[in-house]
Amino acid sequence: MDTLWQDFAAESQDHCDVIEPLLLASENEPATAEIISRLFRAMHSLKGAARAMTLGGMERLAHESEHLLGYARDGQASLDRFMIDVLLQAYDEIERLRALALADRQDAPPSPDVLARLAAARRKIAGPDADLSDAPLLLPSSCSADAEDATETASILERSERRGRSHAERVRAFVEKIPGLLLEIAALVGPAIAQPSKRRATLRALEFLKLHAEGLGFAALAQNAGILLGLVERHAREGGLVGPEREQALQRIADLQRMVAGLEAATGLPGATQALTQGLAAAAAPELDILRQQLTGALSGDALTLLRSDPSSMSLVARMFQQSAVWRRFLNEVHAADLLTSAAEFFQRAATRRIVFSEPMLEVARAVLAVSASKTAPRTAI
Repeated sequence: MDTLWQDFAAESQDHCDVIEPLLLASENEPATAEIISRLFRAMHSLKGAARAMTLGGMERLAHESEHLLGYARDGQASLDRFMIDVLLQAYDEIERLRALALADRQDAPPSPDVLARLAAARRKIAGPDADLSDAPLLLPSSCSADAEDATETASILERSERRGRSHAERVRAFVEKIPGLLLEIAALVGPAIAQPSKRRATLRALEFLKLHAEGLGFAALAQNAGILLGLVERHAREGGLVGPEREQALQRIADLQRMVAGLEAATGLPGATQALTQGLAAAAAPELDILRQQLTGALSGDALTLLRSDPSSMSLVARMFQQSAVWRRFLNEVHAADLLTSAAEFFQRAATRRIVFSEPMLEVARAVLAVSASKTAPRTAI
């Protein structure tokens, strides 16, 4: 976590180094469209950096400031002395909250007076009855999202290179931080994601991954992290991700592992995929334990008679074997997954009377369950 805060300090300082000088320069000379766009992008990125560390006060100030700059960028207002004064006051408050966050590692509320000035400035532009709810800002029709992201990435690279760090050095530093992030991200496929503290940690890790992947130009990685972020924000509540949402999360994590493996190969820095494997195994453990206990109960005692008399119970056992197989295969425990899949197929055939369920089949199913529970083959690929 210390590394995350160090990166937040450096990243947020980069954006502050853009915002303050441009605002001060605009007091003396009218800001050009390019200057306003740079201010907007820097404030937008500063908001994202604050959100990644769950600094709500700082994020809100940056968000309100971004709205004002959006009005100026879209030609609905001019960046005049009044707006610059409001933005500089907001910037000073952002700097204060940033310093507190770096010192105490926690959020702090923004000044009500500053928020009131920002709201008054927005109403002056949008009208006294304007809805000031936090609607998402849209890019102007003349500028695509790809163009905006490309410009922002180029700006970050340019500033980093001026500090003497090459792109390759920054990529290596990024890859070194990924293992810790993936340990948090892996939790989203398990029931622990329903816990508020775990959900916040996972959201913070995904925000950080997305923000820095964007800054380094890894568009696919950033997009993948963004999709996972949306899944957690929308669906990870009571009970965690379930059904189609979890299936989508599993697929995105599989994609994420392939991308990270490529970065590991390019930089020669191992550890990220192993961390994801460990995290996924820990996240999957509770559900696998429940499935094992349910199957053990279903196959114990006079299971032969009970299952023969109730095809629906036979189908349920088949589904539990198949769910266990899906998890084992995802964790690359291929041998265990194959055994569980075969057991699922046997029970499904027996449920539809295509084969006769017998005592030897029951013994084989018990043996498969015992062997698969002991398989802990390392996951090397998805």
